[in-house]
Amino acid sequence: MKNFWIAADVEANGKYCAFAFPVSENENLVRRLQFKPGNLYNANIMPSKKAAVEVVAAWNDAHKANGNYMFAES
Repeated sequence: MKNFWIAADVEANGKYCAFAFPVSENENLVRRLQFKPGNLYNANIMPSKKAAVEVVAAWNDAHKANGNYMFAES
């Protein structure tokens, strides 16, 4: 069974966090893309884990630079 990677970005209370996770070609994407407590802000299907990790790193770097990264130290 073929796997794809999702680069996802979630938002909660004005803070953002991006992460990558695998999905199989037969998975229900609606269910997998329902994140609690964060709300899905963006999700891209990526062809490989490497590509997904690169996108996630860029998004998280941007969140940190903008001061709205979810897990930043206060």
